[in-house]
Amino acid sequence: MSLFQPIGQKRLTNIAVVRYKKGGKRFEIACYKNTVGAWRSGAEKDINEVLQTTTLFDNVSKGVVAKKDLLKKVFGTADEEAVCRKILEEGAMQVSDKEREMHFDNLYRDVANVLVEKCVNPENGRPYPLELLERSLKDVHFSVDPNKTAKQQALDFLPQLQKSIPIERAWMRLSIQVSQSAQDELLGELQAMKSRVESKKTEASRLFVTCALEPSCFRRCDQFVRSLPEGGGQLEVVALAIQGSSSMPEIFDVAGPSDTSDATARVCSDSRQGNVASQAEPRPVPAPAVKSGGRVFKCNTCGVEYTVANEHREHYKSKWHSFNQKLKSKGLPAVSEAEFDMDPLMGGSLGNATIYPCITCIL
Repeated sequence: MSLFQPIGQKRLTNIAVVRYKKGGKRFEIACYKNTVGAWRSGAEKDINEVLQTTTLFDNVSKGVVAKKDLLKKVFGTADEEAVCRKILEEGAMQVSDKEREMHFDNLYRDVANVLVEKCVNPENGRPYPLELLERSLKDVHFSVDPNKTAKQQALDFLPQLQKSIPIERAWMRLSIQVSQSAQDELLGELQAMKSRVESKKTEASRLFVTCALEPSCFRRCDQFVRSLPEGGGQLEVVALAIQGSSSMPEIFDVAGPSDTSDATARVCSDSRQGNVASQAEPRPVPAPAVKSGGRVFKCNTCGVEYTVANEHREHYKSKWHSFNQKLKSKGLPAVSEAEFDMDPLMGGSLGNATIYPCITCIL
């Protein structure tokens, strides 16, 4: 008696199964991997590039084909391609480990990108680098939720991230125009929302205000403008996120990385005369003794002289010399080495001394 060996089998390999339940019955279709998402997003239009076969199954792995009578009873049609399209759109997709890992990694990076676009460092008003935020999210054990959007997860997790690094939502910039009769009401509303009025002018019996406020106050501001009589107000969003300018006092508002010396110089003028001076008295720059007949090496930027060539070369590598070069490019006077060492804002250090901010500068 010969052994029964089935023939004519067509085995499906490299498949992704999409399952669909309806009327108490389960149906499955066999698709190529990494194609279902492209079909649902509209990137792929050809269904033959998505389906390995238009045959519907009760169980793909066992090769059990669904009966046409059952298809007509459940879906109202026996057209397999039409049923496959419905399952592609609404069915539950089988995701492999690598696909799931790639999806989570992309979503994790999207969350960090949202934080870069919508948040700033409150100390200088500038966005954080993407790599730093990704590392910070990892440090506070952020886990991705595949059922939420990247923006929703980023804003929901922001309070937890604030416990690790100084970060806040970037303010919005709005342009508002109202009639003069609503001027006092508008300014009172902006003050209640703790907004920052940047400009204000009156033209043709209308008040034009440019202000910055927290994104959470936008709906309230929009409702106020809408509540005015017809033609009484207009609101326009100038910038969704103000980045590159600080909500701190002006002395910390710098225009770019190369302008830090300018801002620092403004701070130093009072800090050297204030509480920082109480920690260590400024000492005059000691001029090295010059031996008669010896060669003198001079730095015109810092105004110091050296009798040893090695010391002169090392001076040009110092942070003090680099700082004075930045001041010189801005047309500002150079600072002495003692002043540079005393003020940490310049890059120096006072050791264990406590630094107190200058009240005059902050106010």
